[in-house]
Amino acid sequence: HPYYNLITKSPNSFQTPYTFWHWVMVQLDTFGNAYVQKIRNNAGIVIELIPMNASTIEVYVDSEGIPYYKVTMANADGSSYYRQYSNDQVIHFKGYSRNGIYGLSPVDTFKSLYDGYGELETAGTAISKNAAKPSGIVYYPQNMGEDALEKLKSGWRQGFSGESSGKSAFMPNTIKVEGSPIGLSADQIQYIEQKKFSAQRIASDIFRVPLHMLGLSTSPTFASVEQSSIEWVSYTITPIVTNLEQQLQKQLLDNDDEYYINFNVNGLLRGDIK
Repeated sequence: HPYYNLITKSPNSFQTPYTFWHWVMVQLDTFGNAYVQKIRNNAGIVIELIPMNASTIEVYVDSEGIPYYKVTMANADGSSYYRQYSNDQVIHFKGYSRNGIYGLSPVDTFKSLYDGYGELETAGTAISKNAAKPSGIVYYPQNMGEDALEKLKSGWRQGFSGESSGKSAFMPNTIKVEGSPIGLSADQIQYIEQKKFSAQRIASDIFRVPLHMLGLSTSPTFASVEQSSIEWVSYTITPIVTNLEQQLQKQLLDNDDEYYINFNVNGLLRGDIK
């Protein structure tokens, strides 16, 4: 089929298949929509798939219920104008949608979750700045002069920090050294747990990514990771790929019954390579 190379080898003159489909997924994950302009030759055959910036596009529906697209274009002088594209000129991949006409941005849809994660980052910075804990305490004579105190500080850092950390210290009996008895505070522990929970929510609830892929799984075993990877392909990758396949079938092949589009994910299902 003439569109086989278009999808798998050369979607346009400036992108590889990888960069093209990677761009499609970034647009979907960011805006909830990915728009591709179809460039046809004189015979009406699509010869290029050109990416369109989702942030500049608005979707409308005509009196017959057919979508069309208005794109904000920029002039050289900084002014803008609109260019309209028909449904036949565009392949429109949609993510989560409430009306079936356009997708919703995951970032906007789950904004409260992102905001909560941002608040945790701010809280963590405050904890680091305002609740720093010393690794140890050195008691020195109250009447020690400034010069002697500076020599003590300099000698201590030089002899017992960095690569010298952990060596034994020999001090006069007028100087006392203690390791800090202070561990993580309740606020710090709660911050760590909440940050981990927010990362898990964003990964699993929004993008459906297994936690072991982010290093957030608790004591994963080979069998559990293998099973989670297979489930990731079945319940995350397969729905995404199906969405792409069906939209291409509809808007590129025009629902041609003789041909169908299928992305092969069987290689990802080989969890056990023994």
